[in-house]
Amino acid sequence: MAEQEHEPKRLLQAEEYRAAVISAISLLEGTLRRALDKPDWSRVSRPMSMSQLLELAMTQQLVDLPDPSLIKDWVRIRNNAVHTNTGVSPGVAKTIVDGVLGLVAQIAPELK
Repeated sequence: MAEQEHEPKRLLQAEEYRAAVISAISLLEGTLRRALDKPDWSRVSRPMSMSQLLELAMTQQLVDLPDPSLIKDWVRIRNNAVHTNTGVSPGVAKTIVDGVLGLVAQIAPELK
């Protein structure tokens, strides 16, 4: 997992902003799935959505989200980047990568 945590930052530094956002959101989703002991997409017919994962993580006090709608915005930006090939500005990418890494740091102690 350590290598996966470095990938969003590496992409950000390489000015691959779209890829950095996609990588960051994937990292967050994977971290939440592991912390909540939920199987990944390939192993279930109806996996939990990111919103459901975040809600469960907040309920279990794994993560403190002062503004959950912010994460929904990040996921929307990621989805647009994936499905419409929309670009992502450097500032938005940095905000999302930094925010995700902060959340992963909150959750990560639960995984050890």
